[in-house]
This record gives sequence, C-alpha cells and structure tokens, in this order.
Amino acid sequence: MLHYRDGRPVHVGDHVVHGTAAAIVEQIIEGDEVTSWDLEEPGFMLVCDECGRVLINPRSADWEDVALIRRGASTLAGEDLSRPPPPQS
Repeated sequence: MLHYRDGRPVHVGDHVVHGTAAAIVEQIIEGDEVTSWDLEEPGFMLVCDECGRVLINPRSADWEDVALIRRGASTLAGEDLSRPPPPQS
C-alpha cells in the first residue's frame, strides 16, 4: 500500500494538492499493474487541475509535493484529517 508523507494511505478519490494545484487520485498502480504499465515500482495517477494526468511514484521528485487535503466520498470512514495519523508500526 502506498502512503502520503504523513503516513496516511493513498486511496482512489482522495483530494490532494500537487505543489500548488488541486488534484484527485484517479488510480493506484500496484501488483500486476506495475508490470502492465511497464513501470519499475508502484505509484498512483493524479488528475491535476493545472497539468492534467501525472504519474507519481516514491522515487519521483513530485512525491514530496503531494499532500492529502481530504478523502473522496468513496473513501470516507470517519477519519479526522485534522489530527496527525497514528504512528506506523
């Protein structure tokens, strides 16, 4: 599973900021999809207001520029984004 810098998991439908632009996570690319996309590692596709579709993976310079703003309607589970995430074990 992919995680944002703050440790929260990435979900399809998440609203994020990419640099200074609003974006939405359109697709998570993991498992067999990594090979079918001819990628070296998992990542996720953003649909960005300013730059269209952008593929983000942990080694890309853009990774540090993506921050979760709010969960999409399909991923809301009562998570309070105003609080820091629980420590990862």
